[in-house]
Amino acid sequence: METLTHIPCMASVPLDELRAASSLWKVEALCRGHVLWREDELSDGLAILLDGELEARVDGWEVGTIHPGQLLGELSAFHDFARRTATVRAARDSRVLRIGISALRLMRRLDGPIYNALLTASLSGAARRVRETDLELAKRAEGELERPIRDARSGYQRLLAHACRPPSDLPAATELLQGMPGMTGLSCAGPWTRRRLGPGECAFMEGDRDREAWLLARGQVEILRMTSARRAILLTEVGAGELVGVNAAVDPAPRSATARARGEVWAWTSRLESPGTALREALLFSLTAQVIVANAALADARKQVLVQPPNPPVVRRKPRRRPAAAHEDLLDMDALDAALKAAVDDLSAA
Repeated sequence: METLTHIPCMASVPLDELRAASSLWKVEALCRGHVLWREDELSDGLAILLDGELEARVDGWEVGTIHPGQLLGELSAFHDFARRTATVRAARDSRVLRIGISALRLMRRLDGPIYNALLTASLSGAARRVRETDLELAKRAEGELERPIRDARSGYQRLLAHACRPPSDLPAATELLQGMPGMTGLSCAGPWTRRRLGPGECAFMEGDRDREAWLLARGQVEILRMTSARRAILLTEVGAGELVGVNAAVDPAPRSATARARGEVWAWTSRLESPGTALREALLFSLTAQVIVANAALADARKQVLVQPPNPPVVRRKPRRRPAAAHEDLLDMDALDAALKAAVDDLSAA
């Protein structure tokens, strides 16, 4: 009970709720090097780091560090039959507070304050991981694409876009949301605005501070990240039925990536104010997919750094002056000898 009261994400939960749920949690001590769980294992719950430090690895490569007070395992714990997205290992002696998947599902059915607090903290943590991993990736990757611009269309194309009518069979936002696992009609309620993107047009740019989430109804969108070389790297592509840019709905930080239409795109946008539990779980599912993609890209970037052959040392030599003899081909040596001989004869006669 006392341990739960010191966890930041539980600060808003009433004490009687924490007291009632205290038996569902257990403290586990980890020695340095101990593996808490491995990548691709079935999730059996989530944990909160009490003290110490943990590291997350994907395909054997470190992609993040977990500090006291942060959740871990939440990306897979909120979805049925989900698998771990990374291997978690103790970087030094640590303690974690664990809760099993069955207890978490019980909390969900009750829709109590503890479940909502954990879900809120998971959304914030996932958005933070996407932002931090994208930033680290931008430092390491060169980028194979040109830097995106906000609107690559001509003036005529922009004018023509305003006259485009939406397809008659374009699915509504509620229809798309109800196709997601666990969604119901009640949880889909909210203001959704229909939007169109032309080929090459950006839904949002890295660094923007808007708060809209995009629900794709038709077409594909590229998710790009700028690199330190002022180019772009392709993180992933998303299509109809998927949420894009949900980070902005849960994280006040500027956007960490750019979304650019591959062709004509129709979508629904919303600020997602006060979303229900099911919709928040759908947002977490979308953020989890982003974390997986970003972690894989970061691991690949680190591999490339190690497998590339080292650059040969640059040997700087001082420039050598060309010998005068090298210019002999520019002179008439016979004429020069004759002139010298004539000068000697003149001196002798004198």
